[in-house]
Amino acid sequence: MIHDGKSKKTLRYKNRTIVIEQPELHLHPAFQAKLMDVFVSIIKESESYGIVLKIIFETHSETMINRIGALIESKEISEKEVNILVFDKMDNETKITSTSYDSEGLLIDWPVNFFAPEEWV
Repeated sequence: MIHDGKSKKTLRYKNRTIVIEQPELHLHPAFQAKLMDVFVSIIKESESYGIVLKIIFETHSETMINRIGALIESKEISEKEVNILVFDKMDNETKITSTSYDSEGLLIDWPVNFFAPEEWV
């Protein structure tokens, strides 16, 4: 990305995607939530430069999933800007289900017992 430091004009690289595997590893839950705040801030700042930034991350963190809902509820980000794919291994196949949040930050069609210990299921 090239810009002159005075204006927010970007000369190239308008669309960017960042992919991160398990960003929650080795982070205290409070910092996992803060990381979601940072992701949203980076996306918004990128928009101010005319860059469409998408962050794709794979997580098992209930904290991060819940924080996204809280950010939607507080209107920091729109539910339309978030997409969730749930991968469920069943026998020798993996079922992929798309789910989302409503406008109040509540998960829609979230799998029952997703975060429950295996012995509870």
